[in-house]
Amino acid sequence: MEDGDDWCTVTPQESKGNGKITIDAIENLPQPQAARKAFIVVTSGDLQRTITVRQAESDSLLEVNFSNEELPLSGGTYVVSVTSNLTWTAELTDVANNTWCTYTPTTYTGSNTFTVTVKPNTAQRRYTIMKITSGSYARKVTITQHGIPVDEEGALVYGVRWATRNVDEFGTFAATSADFGKYYRFNSLVAYSTDDPCTPAWSTDIPDVFSIWQPENDPCPEGWKLPTQKVFEALTESNSTWWATGSHGNPTPGRAYGPNTAIDMWENAGEYVFLPAAGRRNSDGIADRQFEIGLYYSNGESYWGTNKGIYLDDQMTGWWQPQGYPEAGVPLRCVKK
Repeated sequence: MEDGDDWCTVTPQESKGNGKITIDAIENLPQPQAARKAFIVVTSGDLQRTITVRQAESDSLLEVNFSNEELPLSGGTYVVSVTSNLTWTAELTDVANNTWCTYTPTTYTGSNTFTVTVKPNTAQRRYTIMKITSGSYARKVTITQHGIPVDEEGALVYGVRWATRNVDEFGTFAATSADFGKYYRFNSLVAYSTDDPCTPAWSTDIPDVFSIWQPENDPCPEGWKLPTQKVFEALTESNSTWWATGSHGNPTPGRAYGPNTAIDMWENAGEYVFLPAAGRRNSDGIADRQFEIGLYYSNGESYWGTNKGIYLDDQMTGWWQPQGYPEAGVPLRCVKK
């Protein structure tokens, strides 16, 4: 199978003598999913035959238009526009925990608009998910709102002001520099616990590894953002020292970055960047290598050869190319906007 193993499969994949091949194709999603094709190559010794499988473009349409710009502290009323030839329903996915974004539950047929009302915000950045569904088809809209700036001065290291703490829940920092914070999957705003059992339940969705980390999914607190690859590159090429637990007064192992990390002490916060060895959750959601290694995403594409996150352990620091691991959950560290 070539160029289509995500939607088209064949069985059996190996046989002898005369036989039949069964081709299974999943349903093509509504636009903008285009027509597609796959190639089935049948090989026997030096003989080879190719079967081309084509699937038509879906004639169903379900598109959602909502500004990805972060909503202001003052809140307001905003329009969600849906273009469709289907019957669809809009719903908020976290109604039980959401009292600040409301809408009138309804079902429409065809293209239409509806409004959401957002209350003023007097706390940290926040988000909610609006889901537009029609049968098995679904579109999601992320609604984020600016928050009050957090109490975090940061550390100015090699010309970049780094947060001194990892990201915790969306829009917040961990309590101390030694805390792991929360784990995040690539281009996701969902915070997973670093201790077991994993909460919330681990997602099996495959993240969009061919896109940069979208601003509406950036979990950093107000006034902060995820670092670019170039910013991480400057950090990894600078001086750094592995701090074993207690070696510099630090309660957690990790690596400190800065000009004087060989002699800096924990109480000199603001003169170095300390990244705790927080480990990760593997693609299956299992916590792995805590207190041994550190892995941190940059905001670029999470795909082989295009993006590099930062890696650290007691021997070295360098690049982490997360090919095969874009589904992993790792901690995040922010820089000042």
